[in-house]
Amino acid sequence: MSESIQTDVCIVGGGPAGAMLGLLLAQQSPLNVLVLERNQAFQREFRGESISQGSVAILDELGILDGLRQQGFLQIEGLSMFDEDQRIFSVNFHDFQAKHKFIIDLPQPILIGAILDKAQTLPNFSLRMGAACTGLVEEQEQITGVVYRDASGESITVSASVVVDASGRYTKIREMAGIQADIQTFSRDAVWFRVPRPSDWELHTRIKVNGQHHLIILPTYPDQLRVGINIAKGQYQKVKQEPIETFHDQVCKLEPLLDGIVQQHIRSWKDTVLLDIFTANVPQWSRDGLVLIGDSAHTVSPILGQGVNLAIQDAYVLATVIANYLQAHPKAIIPKSAFAAFEESRRELVNFVQAFQADQEKGLMAATEEGMIERRIKMSTLDQSPMKVQLAMKLAFGIFSAEPVQASHGG
Repeated sequence: MSESIQTDVCIVGGGPAGAMLGLLLAQQSPLNVLVLERNQAFQREFRGESISQGSVAILDELGILDGLRQQGFLQIEGLSMFDEDQRIFSVNFHDFQAKHKFIIDLPQPILIGAILDKAQTLPNFSLRMGAACTGLVEEQEQITGVVYRDASGESITVSASVVVDASGRYTKIREMAGIQADIQTFSRDAVWFRVPRPSDWELHTRIKVNGQHHLIILPTYPDQLRVGINIAKGQYQKVKQEPIETFHDQVCKLEPLLDGIVQQHIRSWKDTVLLDIFTANVPQWSRDGLVLIGDSAHTVSPILGQGVNLAIQDAYVLATVIANYLQAHPKAIIPKSAFAAFEESRRELVNFVQAFQADQEKGLMAATEEGMIERRIKMSTLDQSPMKVQLAMKLAFGIFSAEPVQASHGG
């Protein structure tokens, strides 16, 4: 006989957004919270390892940052952009007028584990690994739960007042719910790899541009560089037919300091990973009984690593919305109308980030000399602007760019 579970909140996806939402709800309310994660373990290569300052502030508020600091992470202190080896833009995070000035870099499984370890001390929180959602339960046009298959193949039904889709950029829940997304692809994808970080390497994100080609270099905990180079959209299989030495030459032309390092450590295409670059604009983030957060609601470009930051802040804001509604209406299905203010406030920031990233993509992929000159002028002008730090802080802190996080979610 199939198992049935009754809970208040069912969160699909145990990544940073789902784990954070589960912790916040279980901390600040007596609600029963169930998180379903389809993987048996959190192994996420090349994904969301840089945590922006706004999310660092949340981790500190919740008492998680100190534990992460003891485990170890890297503090990223700034961002620099070079065009033909000339620095045309830089921002130093030391200039931020805030307690949490720096991005932190650490493996995502460590971050998720720290959040879930704290959540699992709470009696009203539960986590099921290896839980692959196969369908939504719908009654009279309301989502009332999900069906998932566990590691043994058993089908289990979960009933809940709200289902939260935090399953990420390749969500199936959104499609199951009949919610459409406008997928916008860029003209490039990125090939990523890791190499050891020289001991004298500055702890800045570095963007190196030359013509139509660019390299993004991210210092990575504990002693590596995460490097991404652009290729034409959909051309990865064709590119892999070329000798790996051709790839080495392209990387080293953009960043000569990697010459010797990349040849030693990237021996074949098996040492690289493809990241498909696209954005998803979702006009509708909710239905009665269902709400989307993170990449499920708004996939963004990996430029500046804002996807994880937006997702964690989604969870921070949504937790209070859900807790307040179910306190006033116990066991009721949460209607779409209850999420309207949440969606409106979050969409404003998401739109800002996506528009900024689209403009950066346009500049990076300039195909004419005129476009390349415009890119250099635009970034050099921004570098001299008195608004540079304020713009950087808005991207870094999101909803907390104007004031520090208030201790409203417990500790």
